[in-house]
Amino acid sequence: MAAIEAPVVEGDTEPSPSPSFVAPLTVTNIDESQYGSQLQAKVFKLKELFREFDPPDLEVFESPPRRAPPQPPPLKTALKAPLPQPALRHLQQWQRRHVEVNELMEAVRQECIQCPELRNRLFQVNFHTTLAGDAMVTLLYHRKLGAEWTAAAERLRDVLAATPTAAAAGRRPHVIGRSRKQKVDLDASFVLERLRVGGREYVQKQVEGAFSQPNGTVCQHMLGWALDVTRPPPPRRVRARREGGEGGGGGVSSSSGNGVAAKEVEEAAAVVATAEAVETPGEGGGDGGEEEDVDGPQDDLLELYCGNGNFTVPLAQNFRRVVATEVAKSSVEAARFNLEANGVSNVFLARMASEEFAETMRSRGSRRRLEGLGPWEELRLRTILVDPPRAGLDGFTVELLKEFDRIVYISCNPETLHANLRAIATTHKIARFAAFDQFPYTHHLECGVYLTRR
Repeated sequence: MAAIEAPVVEGDTEPSPSPSFVAPLTVTNIDESQYGSQLQAKVFKLKELFREFDPPDLEVFESPPRRAPPQPPPLKTALKAPLPQPALRHLQQWQRRHVEVNELMEAVRQECIQCPELRNRLFQVNFHTTLAGDAMVTLLYHRKLGAEWTAAAERLRDVLAATPTAAAAGRRPHVIGRSRKQKVDLDASFVLERLRVGGREYVQKQVEGAFSQPNGTVCQHMLGWALDVTRPPPPRRVRARREGGEGGGGGVSSSSGNGVAAKEVEEAAAVVATAEAVETPGEGGGDGGEEEDVDGPQDDLLELYCGNGNFTVPLAQNFRRVVATEVAKSSVEAARFNLEANGVSNVFLARMASEEFAETMRSRGSRRRLEGLGPWEELRLRTILVDPPRAGLDGFTVELLKEFDRIVYISCNPETLHANLRAIATTHKIARFAAFDQFPYTHHLECGVYLTRR
């Protein structure tokens, strides 16, 4: 998602309340020929940071080249960026995203220049695009929005739909207006992404204002890597006496909240139904039920910070049952949608903080939000997946990691990951180590570690 500040137009009686953003400067265009060396430098720094843990060879997943015209039309907008002294930045294009964002930015700029209602006290514009071709544009204001704004936004929506990429795809970008304690949706406040992982296509609802992975292609690499490291042994058919009554139960269970809108789920599920079917080993045949799988998914997964179910949905196939937690309401609702839309039925989803869940699990206690989870002793939680914010894990959750045989830790901040790993270095070792270049041409580098008990 890209964010720009509102353009300043001479003659405005109510300029955006950012008077210090007045000193212009030029941003140097990114030299794509330097991508390899820049990534190499980030990888070297990452390896040095984790050298003390004696990790295996680093698996590196690059970001794809940006998709942009060789000579784009001039685009001058203000980019909100941390500077020693706030200043107005003039950009020719948004180098870090693809051509669609550049087209949408230019269209928004032109409309704001021509329409006082759109630019009146507008201070920021957010752009959210997907690999599937969906797009959202959110305009943020320091004023209340009324009927006149809605009419202007509808005209803007038509203009955005006429941009080359949107018109070619036959899609109309969603336009959203926000101000303090107010949100106006013209159509919808989410987009549907399609991610291909492990030979299957998944649909993913991404909600405006909620966290989602910013680089769809690299996200597919991350999911594929996590799917691989958690893959159980292939099923083995043996003669055995059937013992009924055990298992994770059918249906997506949840501790609280309303059901997912049936129409939206059906539409999303139709997308999934057109993708390739995943073969299920060990099906068919048999002689009256005297054989069963004794290998395959026998363990359960605990996932903290599950967000919209980005990892939950594809990884559920590797486990008997998944227990997932997330604290943000909008993300929990999106996760429920994504689970149902993709036909995932072995997940218990609880809206609660990771610290609260960790404390409850260690004490084998009970919480209202965990109703329906079942007795702790019936769970086989041997693998944990965490994808925390940049601050990393709190001390209580770090201690919880030590109770698991296998740990998958996805981090957007190698420094906090390093600190957390030091706390568990005596009990666990790194078995797989990966770098995901989610943010090309920046110093940021996403990474993942898969740890096993020593």
